[in-house]
Amino acid sequence: MLLSSKQNYGRGSGHAARKSVHLFVRVMMKVLEDPSLEMWEGVASHCEGATFYHSPLWSKALVETYPHYVSSPKGFLFDDGSKALLPLLSFNKRSFLKKKIRYKSMGFGSYGGLVSTGSWSEEKNEQIYNWLKASGASIYIDGNPFSTYDLPACFVREQRSTYALRLDTSIEGIWKGFSSGHRKSIKKASRMGVTVRKATSYDDYRTYLAVYEDTLTRWGEKTIITFPHDLLLQLLEPQYDTVTLWLAILEDKVIAGVIMFYWNAICCGWHGCSLTDFSSYHPNNLLHWYMIQDALERHYQFYDFGPSGEEQKGVADFKRHFGAEQFLFTSGYVRQ
Repeated sequence: MLLSSKQNYGRGSGHAARKSVHLFVRVMMKVLEDPSLEMWEGVASHCEGATFYHSPLWSKALVETYPHYVSSPKGFLFDDGSKALLPLLSFNKRSFLKKKIRYKSMGFGSYGGLVSTGSWSEEKNEQIYNWLKASGASIYIDGNPFSTYDLPACFVREQRSTYALRLDTSIEGIWKGFSSGHRKSIKKASRMGVTVRKATSYDDYRTYLAVYEDTLTRWGEKTIITFPHDLLLQLLEPQYDTVTLWLAILEDKVIAGVIMFYWNAICCGWHGCSLTDFSSYHPNNLLHWYMIQDALERHYQFYDFGPSGEEQKGVADFKRHFGAEQFLFTSGYVRQ
């Protein structure tokens, strides 16, 4: 399918851009209803703002855990050589008269939206989303805090946020950016014998799941979202180099853990838990300190603590005290 898009080659930045003369050139867009896995991986691997949530691996884990979803990515090729990929899950919802398709990108505590390579613009961004809206399907898009392009006005939008640490300084500079309370907690955890290592076996994964159940009991009604054990194991058991389970250990006992996702320049903390009876050992503070050092050594640009919901003020404060900044992004939906 070929469609036309307007690309603005006269666009600059700041006040000068508003006074510039805009030159629009017609750029044709080809829609790939079923893009190849190679295209998906290629675009997601070369887009600076892409995260693990934009990868085929995340989609694969979701559809294998939730069989009512189908992986339905859409690809877009422009005749100036740029490409885009929109990861989508689809499912059918039956109404009285007909079956309706619903699309979701990507959900489950993650980010979504377009990833692209080559020259990009608001015009291309808007044309793709308008094409999707014209399909007649209902659509929900989780935004991406690391993308500069927003959802167009045809979506009902809501603002969300995450907390991320920029890894553009030395480890000494990062340490100084921690609150005094966090620095003390990290030192105390080490003094009390807490250590940190990566999970290496199925036994580690099963132990982590038991810690997760203890955490859910502690959270009770405050729990925002729960994840089935199958999803966690779908991500951990293949031992992808993009997925790592970090564990805090005390006398050979797992007392806390975090599942981290690694993709391009961004590492994301997706899932974490800890045993209720060991909070005084501050295992989570020590875990993040080790993971931040690892991310810096591996030249990641952002350490994303992940969204926590504004109602979870204590969790947000915990992230801010590591020197993390709030990154705003937009999610939205079109119901049809």
